[in-house]
Amino acid sequence: ERAGTVQPAKLALGLRQLALSRGVVIHEHSPVLEIVPGDRPQLRTAKGDLSAGKVILAANAWLSAIPELHPYLYVVSSQVIATAPVPDVLDEIGWTDGASICDAQHHVLYYQRTPGGEVIFGRGTGGIAFGDRIDHRFNRSGDAGADNIREMHRVYPQLKDVPVLYDWTGPIDCTAQHLPVFDRLRDHPNIFYAMGFNGTGIAQAPVAGKIMASLVLDRDDVWSRCGLVGIGRRTRLPPEPL
Repeated sequence: ERAGTVQPAKLALGLRQLALSRGVVIHEHSPVLEIVPGDRPQLRTAKGDLSAGKVILAANAWLSAIPELHPYLYVVSSQVIATAPVPDVLDEIGWTDGASICDAQHHVLYYQRTPGGEVIFGRGTGGIAFGDRIDHRFNRSGDAGADNIREMHRVYPQLKDVPVLYDWTGPIDCTAQHLPVFDRLRDHPNIFYAMGFNGTGIAQAPVAGKIMASLVLDRDDVWSRCGLVGIGRRTRLPPEPL
């Protein structure tokens, strides 16, 4: 009764439109090539430099490339497949609503029926990026989602003859406690970061926004004092390749 699901791409587009309507300038296709710390950090791009009093680093798994954060963050891949629409088959199974299901075994499974009758079936693979190298395997697995298809057929044998139309993979940033962390860089108090969302970022996004706002605005409140603030609360990971 108190739960729901959100289509993340639609949420991102909606937040983008809201930001634009409030006068926020969004720069797309302009990757930051270098951040130069200082009283006003410089963000260098291919076609110009930006300066700001404060900077927030919110780059998901790619924050593992920052040496200060690397000991606390590891990157794993999560694979997802999508079937053709089969509403009649799902009705026969009894899968008649849009409940989002999570099977939290050793390798997490998560799946949902869409309004159109497709099945979205995801699986945490355990594949870890070595040396923070997030390569092509974190975009497409190369096996057309074979492992996910096997797991889907194990959970729902009734879907064995249903075509799988799409497969993709994405990197997830994890801390040892599987909880996000918010803080500022040790020697650069005007550069903040948020990381470690562990695949459940949509639910955490409103809380993350409030925490980051309090930190950036130097507020002393329940958000800035939240237990998710402070890298010292997180366990350092053993060095690679262990």
